[in-house]
Amino acid sequence: MITQVAPATDSTDNHVYTRDELTEIIRRAARMASRTPEDDRVSETEMEAIGASLGLERAHLKAAGEEVFHEGSCRRRLAFRRLRFYRHLAAFGSVVGGLFVLDALEPSGVWWFFYPMIGWGIGLACHGSRVYLAEKEAALGIEPPEERGARRSAREERRDRREERRRWARGAG
Repeated sequence: MITQVAPATDSTDNHVYTRDELTEIIRRAARMASRTPEDDRVSETEMEAIGASLGLERAHLKAAGEEVFHEGSCRRRLAFRRLRFYRHLAAFGSVVGGLFVLDALEPSGVWWFFYPMIGWGIGLACHGSRVYLAEKEAALGIEPPEERGARRSAREERRDRREERRRWARGAG
């Protein structure tokens, strides 16, 4: 693994780059070296060859590649959730608007449209909070369990830890 970049010894070299700038320069140079603008992909073999020329270990490249793939799939999942929420919001607005028009045209004088609006609004608020809290969790690096079974096992683990602490407190006290 590269730990340091050798300082420039040539007196004519006036540029000093940060590690992030160096990474970006190498990434762009690798893309320019063998690609056309339409083909912006690098195979795993090519990535390993570039990494080997930079002195990077294969395991580190593989782990970094998995992180990048995971981050991309999280972004796609969050974008899809946001889209579903906006569709839900649009349906809510159009249906409640229609109910308001029907209620306004009804001569009985009793306003009833807000009852379904309140009920659906609560569901919409819960949906929105799940979408945007998931985005905040992802931004903070907290990944909520994806499957119900994973959540259940996490609850069971917490319950087991509480029981263990209670047993320990009874035994110590």
